[in-house]
Amino acid sequence: MNPSYVIDQPAVATAHDQINDRIARAQERLARVMCAALAASVRDILTDHHPDPAAPFDAAYLRLNLYPSSQRVGTDGTYWTGAGERRQLDMLDLFDLIQLTRALNGDNLPGWEPLCVREERARHDLTSYRLDLAQAAALPAEFQNTDRVTAIRNRLASTSRPWRTEEFVYDANGQFVDEDNPTAVHTDILIHDATGNHVAELSLNHGPNDTDNPADALAATRANADLITHAPQDLLTLLTHLDHLYAGRDAEVPHTLHT
Repeated sequence: MNPSYVIDQPAVATAHDQINDRIARAQERLARVMCAALAASVRDILTDHHPDPAAPFDAAYLRLNLYPSSQRVGTDGTYWTGAGERRQLDMLDLFDLIQLTRALNGDNLPGWEPLCVREERARHDLTSYRLDLAQAAALPAEFQNTDRVTAIRNRLASTSRPWRTEEFVYDANGQFVDEDNPTAVHTDILIHDATGNHVAELSLNHGPNDTDNPADALAATRANADLITHAPQDLLTLLTHLDHLYAGRDAEVPHTLHT
Protein backbone atom coordinates (compact mmCIF):
# COMPACT_ATOMS: atom_id res chain seq x y z
CA MET A 1 0.00 0.00 0.00
CA ASN A 2 1.27 3.46 -0.92
CA PRO A 3 1.13 6.33 1.56
CA SER A 4 -1.85 8.68 1.17
CA TYR A 5 0.52 11.62 1.13
CA VAL A 6 4.12 12.51 1.83
CA ILE A 7 5.18 14.97 4.52
CA ASP A 8 8.08 17.29 3.85
CA GLN A 9 9.30 17.19 7.44
CA PRO A 10 12.04 19.86 7.09
CA ALA A 11 9.59 22.27 5.45
CA VAL A 12 6.92 21.69 8.11
CA ALA A 13 9.46 22.10 10.91
CA THR A 14 10.80 25.32 9.39
CA ALA A 15 7.28 26.72 8.89
CA HIS A 16 6.39 25.79 12.47
CA ASP A 17 9.45 27.55 13.86
CA GLN A 18 8.83 30.62 11.70
CA ILE A 19 5.20 31.03 12.74
CA ASN A 20 6.10 30.59 16.42
CA ASP A 21 8.79 33.25 16.05
CA ARG A 22 6.27 35.56 14.43
CA ILE A 23 3.72 34.96 17.19
CA ALA A 24 6.39 35.73 19.80
CA ARG A 25 7.30 38.98 18.03
CA ALA A 26 3.64 39.95 17.80
CA GLN A 27 3.15 39.25 21.51
CA GLU A 28 6.16 41.35 22.44
CA ARG A 29 4.91 44.17 20.22
CA LEU A 30 1.46 43.90 21.86
CA ALA A 31 3.08 44.18 25.28
CA ARG A 32 5.04 47.27 24.23
CA VAL A 33 1.94 48.98 22.85
CA MET A 34 -0.09 48.12 25.96
CA CYS A 35 2.56 49.77 28.12
CA ALA A 36 2.10 52.96 26.11
CA ALA A 37 -1.66 52.60 26.57
CA LEU A 38 -1.15 52.18 30.32
CA ALA A 39 0.88 55.39 30.45
CA ALA A 40 -1.86 57.18 28.51
CA SER A 41 -4.54 55.81 30.85
CA VAL A 42 -2.68 57.00 33.97
CA ARG A 43 -2.38 60.43 32.40
CA ASP A 44 -6.12 60.48 31.58
CA ILE A 45 -7.06 59.47 35.12
CA LEU A 46 -4.88 62.11 36.78
CA THR A 47 -5.99 64.91 34.41
CA ASP A 48 -9.64 63.82 34.36
CA HIS A 49 -9.28 63.17 30.62
CA HIS A 50 -8.23 66.75 29.89
CA PRO A 51 -8.03 67.28 26.09
CA ASP A 52 -4.89 69.42 26.29
CA PRO A 53 -1.80 67.18 25.89
CA ALA A 54 0.12 69.70 28.01
CA ALA A 55 -2.26 69.41 30.98
CA PRO A 56 -0.11 69.02 34.13
CA PHE A 57 0.01 65.80 36.17
CA ASP A 58 2.63 64.08 38.30
CA ALA A 59 3.29 60.38 37.75
CA ALA A 60 6.59 58.65 37.06
CA TYR A 61 6.00 54.96 37.81
CA LEU A 62 3.07 52.54 38.02
CA ARG A 63 3.22 49.24 39.89
CA LEU A 64 2.72 46.06 37.88
CA ASN A 65 2.38 42.69 39.60
CA LEU A 66 3.34 39.41 37.91
CA TYR A 67 1.63 36.40 39.48
CA PRO A 68 3.88 33.32 39.16
CA SER A 69 1.11 30.72 39.24
CA SER A 70 -0.83 32.17 36.30
CA GLN A 71 1.95 34.28 34.71
CA ARG A 72 -0.60 37.07 34.42
CA VAL A 73 0.01 40.74 35.16
CA GLY A 74 -2.16 43.10 37.19
CA THR A 75 -1.93 46.40 39.03
CA ASP A 76 -3.12 47.64 42.40
CA GLY A 77 -3.09 51.27 41.31
CA THR A 78 0.05 52.24 43.19
CA TYR A 79 2.08 54.93 41.46
CA TRP A 80 4.98 57.22 42.24
CA THR A 81 5.42 60.92 41.52
CA GLY A 82 8.47 62.45 39.94
CA ALA A 83 9.77 63.24 43.44
CA GLY A 84 9.34 59.61 44.50
CA GLU A 85 6.19 60.08 46.59
CA ARG A 86 4.04 56.96 46.64
CA ARG A 87 0.36 57.48 45.88
CA GLN A 88 -2.71 55.37 45.14
CA LEU A 89 -5.27 55.65 42.35
CA ASP A 90 -8.91 55.45 43.29
CA MET A 91 -10.36 51.97 42.97
CA LEU A 92 -13.06 53.29 40.64
CA ASP A 93 -10.35 54.38 38.21
CA LEU A 94 -8.62 51.00 38.04
CA PHE A 95 -10.99 49.23 35.65
CA ASP A 96 -9.34 50.49 32.45
CA LEU A 97 -5.85 49.90 33.82
CA ILE A 98 -6.67 46.32 34.81
CA GLN A 99 -8.15 45.64 31.37
CA LEU A 100 -4.93 46.85 29.75
CA THR A 101 -2.65 44.83 32.03
CA ARG A 102 -4.45 41.64 30.99
CA ALA A 103 -2.56 41.82 27.71
CA LEU A 104 0.72 41.46 29.66
CA ASN A 105 1.99 38.12 30.88
CA GLY A 106 5.07 36.03 31.46
CA ASP A 107 5.24 34.95 27.84
CA ASN A 108 5.57 38.49 26.46
CA LEU A 109 7.71 39.69 29.35
CA PRO A 110 10.57 40.68 26.95
CA GLY A 111 8.21 43.32 25.54
CA TRP A 112 7.45 45.06 28.84
CA GLU A 113 10.08 44.16 31.45
CA PRO A 114 12.79 46.42 29.91
CA LEU A 115 10.51 49.37 30.69
CA CYS A 116 10.36 48.45 34.37
CA VAL A 117 12.37 48.54 37.57
CA ARG A 118 11.91 45.43 39.67
CA GLU A 119 10.73 46.04 43.23
CA GLU A 120 12.24 44.30 46.24
CA ARG A 121 9.02 43.17 47.91
CA ALA A 122 8.81 40.24 50.32
CA ARG A 123 5.81 38.63 48.63
CA HIS A 124 6.12 34.97 47.72
CA ASP A 125 2.98 35.00 45.56
CA LEU A 126 3.97 37.76 43.12
CA THR A 127 6.79 39.78 41.61
CA SER A 128 6.33 43.53 41.49
CA TYR A 129 7.69 45.99 38.95
CA ARG A 130 7.56 49.74 38.57
CA LEU A 131 6.68 50.67 35.00
CA ASP A 132 8.56 53.78 33.87
CA LEU A 133 5.61 55.74 32.47
CA ALA A 134 7.62 58.32 30.53
CA GLN A 135 9.63 55.60 28.83
CA ALA A 136 6.49 53.57 28.15
CA ALA A 137 4.72 56.58 26.63
CA ALA A 138 7.55 57.21 24.17
CA LEU A 139 6.37 54.58 21.70
CA PRO A 140 9.01 54.43 18.95
CA ALA A 141 7.94 54.47 15.34
CA GLU A 142 7.97 51.01 13.82
CA PHE A 143 10.68 50.51 11.26
CA GLN A 144 8.25 50.19 8.37
CA ASN A 145 6.94 53.70 9.22
CA THR A 146 10.28 55.48 9.51
CA ASP A 147 11.10 58.41 7.24
CA ARG A 148 13.61 56.30 5.29
CA VAL A 149 11.11 53.54 4.48
CA THR A 150 8.34 56.06 3.77
CA ALA A 151 10.62 57.80 1.24
CA ILE A 152 11.30 54.46 -0.44
CA ARG A 153 7.57 53.76 -0.69
CA ASN A 154 6.96 57.18 -2.20
CA ARG A 155 9.69 56.70 -4.79
CA LEU A 156 8.29 53.31 -5.75
CA ALA A 157 4.80 54.75 -6.09
CA SER A 158 6.03 57.15 -8.78
CA THR A 159 7.53 54.42 -10.98
CA SER A 160 5.86 52.50 -13.82
CA ARG A 161 6.63 48.81 -13.42
CA PRO A 162 7.90 46.35 -14.50
CA TRP A 163 11.13 47.57 -16.08
CA ARG A 164 12.85 45.84 -19.01
CA THR A 165 16.20 45.86 -20.77
CA GLU A 166 17.18 46.17 -24.42
CA GLU A 167 20.68 45.48 -25.80
CA PHE A 168 22.43 47.06 -28.79
CA VAL A 169 25.74 45.60 -30.00
CA TYR A 170 28.15 47.40 -32.35
CA ASP A 171 31.32 46.64 -34.27
CA ALA A 172 34.34 48.95 -34.52
CA ASN A 173 32.64 50.92 -37.31
CA GLY A 174 29.55 51.62 -35.19
CA GLN A 175 27.38 49.18 -37.13
CA PHE A 176 24.77 46.99 -35.43
CA VAL A 177 25.84 43.33 -35.19
CA ASP A 178 24.61 40.24 -33.39
CA GLU A 179 25.89 39.79 -29.85
CA ASP A 180 27.78 36.63 -30.80
CA ASN A 181 29.43 38.28 -33.83
CA PRO A 182 33.24 38.08 -33.46
CA THR A 183 33.51 41.72 -34.63
CA ALA A 184 31.42 43.00 -31.70
CA VAL A 185 33.38 45.48 -29.59
CA HIS A 186 30.74 47.58 -27.82
CA THR A 187 27.41 46.90 -26.06
CA ASP A 188 24.78 49.34 -24.81
CA ILE A 189 22.10 48.09 -22.40
CA LEU A 190 19.07 50.38 -22.19
CA ILE A 191 16.59 50.11 -19.31
CA HIS A 192 12.98 51.21 -19.89
CA ASP A 193 10.00 51.46 -17.58
CA ALA A 194 6.57 50.02 -18.34
CA THR A 195 5.63 53.07 -20.41
CA GLY A 196 8.76 52.85 -22.57
CA ASN A 197 10.53 55.78 -20.96
CA HIS A 198 14.32 55.55 -20.84
CA VAL A 199 15.38 54.96 -17.22
CA ALA A 200 19.09 54.13 -17.42
CA GLU A 201 21.84 53.03 -19.76
CA LEU A 202 24.93 50.91 -19.25
CA SER A 203 27.73 50.84 -21.82
CA LEU A 204 30.72 48.53 -22.19
CA ASN A 205 33.69 48.49 -24.56
CA HIS A 206 34.82 44.89 -24.86
CA GLY A 207 37.14 44.85 -27.87
CA PRO A 208 40.62 43.26 -27.91
CA ASN A 209 42.19 46.46 -26.59
CA ASP A 210 39.59 46.91 -23.82
CA THR A 211 39.52 43.66 -21.88
CA ASP A 212 41.20 40.29 -21.77
CA ASN A 213 37.92 38.53 -21.00
CA PRO A 214 34.99 40.12 -22.85
CA ALA A 215 32.59 37.35 -21.77
CA ASP A 216 33.17 38.07 -18.06
CA ALA A 217 32.97 41.82 -18.62
CA LEU A 218 29.65 41.44 -20.43
CA ALA A 219 28.31 39.11 -17.76
CA ALA A 220 29.16 41.65 -15.03
CA THR A 221 27.52 44.51 -16.94
CA ARG A 222 24.40 42.45 -17.60
CA ALA A 223 24.25 41.54 -13.91
CA ASN A 224 24.33 45.25 -13.02
CA ALA A 225 21.59 45.95 -15.54
CA ASP A 226 19.55 43.08 -14.12
CA LEU A 227 19.97 44.48 -10.59
CA ILE A 228 18.71 47.91 -11.69
CA THR A 229 15.86 46.45 -13.74
CA HIS A 230 14.49 44.33 -10.91
CA ALA A 231 15.21 46.80 -8.10
CA PRO A 232 11.67 48.29 -7.93
CA GLN A 233 9.98 44.89 -7.76
CA ASP A 234 12.59 43.54 -5.37
CA LEU A 235 12.13 46.55 -3.06
CA LEU A 236 8.37 46.17 -3.17
CA THR A 237 8.63 42.49 -2.31
CA LEU A 238 10.89 43.28 0.66
CA LEU A 239 8.53 46.03 1.83
CA THR A 240 5.64 43.58 1.64
CA HIS A 241 7.46 41.13 3.88
CA LEU A 242 8.41 44.02 6.18
CA ASP A 243 4.71 44.74 6.57
CA HIS A 244 4.15 41.09 7.41
CA LEU A 245 6.81 41.15 10.11
CA TYR A 246 6.26 44.55 11.69
CA ALA A 247 2.77 45.71 10.85
CA GLY A 248 1.03 42.47 11.68
CA ARG A 249 -0.55 42.02 8.28
CA ASP A 250 -1.61 38.49 7.62
CA ALA A 251 1.07 36.78 5.57
CA GLU A 252 -1.62 34.79 3.77
CA VAL A 253 -3.31 37.90 2.36
CA PRO A 254 -2.18 38.42 -1.24
CA HIS A 255 -0.33 41.61 -2.05
CA THR A 256 -0.33 43.23 -5.46
CA LEU A 257 3.29 43.68 -6.37
CA HIS A 258 2.84 45.18 -9.82
CA THR A 259 0.80 48.25 -8.96
